[in-house]
Amino acid sequence: MKRPVARRSLFAQFITFAALYYLLVPSAAQAYIDPGTGSLVIQMIVAGVVAAGFAVKAFWHNIKSFALKLFRKSR
Repeated sequence: MKRPVARRSLFAQFITFAALYYLLVPSAAQAYIDPGTGSLVIQMIVAGVVAAGFAVKAFWHNIKSFALKLFRKSR
């Protein structure tokens, strides 16, 4: 006896949904963050601040002239 096509399709949809759910939904992670990670984060923050300071210093003349043109009174 043959099964109806709709029933086979429903089973295939269920298997596809179950497989995608298993692959795409994350499970609980058993992760460990060692002390070196905190040091790396601090180094990244300090490097970003230093780089931003250097960029402002390098382009200070351009930033200052842009601000003066922006707020200059129009005649």
